[in-house]
Amino acid sequence: MPFYKYDFPRITPPWIKYINVRNGSLELPENITQIDERAFCDAYELKGTVSIKPKVTSIGELAFHDCFNMQGIILPETLQSIGTKAFFHCTTLKSVNLPSSLKEIGDSAFKDCFNLRSIEIPENVTKIGAFAFADCYRLSSVTLKAANPEFASKRTFWGCPIKTVFVSPQQKLTKEFKSQFPYGAEFVRIKEEDTQPVAPQKEASSFRTTAIDGRDGK
Repeated sequence: MPFYKYDFPRITPPWIKYINVRNGSLELPENITQIDERAFCDAYELKGTVSIKPKVTSIGELAFHDCFNMQGIILPETLQSIGTKAFFHCTTLKSVNLPSSLKEIGDSAFKDCFNLRSIEIPENVTKIGAFAFADCYRLSSVTLKAANPEFASKRTFWGCPIKTVFVSPQQKLTKEFKSQFPYGAEFVRIKEEDTQPVAPQKEASSFRTTAIDGRDGK
């Protein structure tokens, strides 16, 4: 007989004190600047649209893996990196705002987010990991404001039914670039006036270096 992790009473995780179980919201302390690996992994108490407070600059590997009740995520304008599988298998996630401060999206960061319908990748992103948005079965529209970002593999959007890709005026529509997307996807240039310069963000060093992880919650 197979063993499943929820066959027995669940041990209260250390991060539960940061979740308002009445409404499913995330309530982080004001001084938190990074969310470490597995910090909220399997946190099914997170519900609806979850907002992460400003000052957070990085989200670690598997940080929100399998948060299957989370339908939306609002990321702060201080965020610079999203780790490997950070939002992997968040199956009911419908909307994500990627902030203009973001520079790197890790491998499989949003893989298996089955209900994600569109995504906008901001202009400062320079690297997108392998399978970052793979198997998002309802993802039909991508807006890529970043010009010529580095793709870790040719399977960034593997298994996605993408119909339209909006690209920056500076994006080179090479054969290699187009191979990231399904055959038959339409590529549309974003108008110049739609790509505004980004105001400089405060450096992470101006904040206290404080993190939350999934081990001790400190």
